[in-house]
Amino acid sequence: MAKSIEYLVPLIKEGLNDPSPYVRKTAVISVVKLNRISPQSVQSFVIFLHFSNTTVFTLFSDEELIDRLYSMIRDKDPQVTVNSIVALNDILYGTGDTTKVPKKLAFYLLNRIQEYSEWQLSIIMEELMKYTPQSNQEVFDVMVCFICFLFRNLSHFLLEFVG
Repeated sequence: MAKSIEYLVPLIKEGLNDPSPYVRKTAVISVVKLNRISPQSVQSFVIFLHFSNTTVFTLFSDEELIDRLYSMIRDKDPQVTVNSIVALNDILYGTGDTTKVPKKLAFYLLNRIQEYSEWQLSIIMEELMKYTPQSNQEVFDVMVCFICFLFRNLSHFLLEFVG
């Protein structure tokens, strides 16, 4: 198993930075798979040493991986965005880190709400449920973002989360 992880790590790292959205979304899901196969390789400082060839394989440190996945939430491709959210939730769930969604991220996701498919919307909506507006103005701003969503003929979907 360690041998296969040794080969996967450089490929995943390269895939996360690939120009193709298909490759990036697949690389993000590969991080989730790697986390399930070998959680210590994702959740600790990841350095793979292969002593016979004196080659060092480095994926990311904990913070670098998390930062990279957070930055991928802002990817222009909606599927990469959603996969990054799923990956972060999967990785952070094991660490007990249940952080709330910051305002900037919440509004970023809200402003792109028209781009997501129904499946993607379910993930986005679950994430937005972690956001707590700090003022009446923020509540109003959230409602304004949802107005366009209501015209998408998915109002039943929205009502499920509101109700």
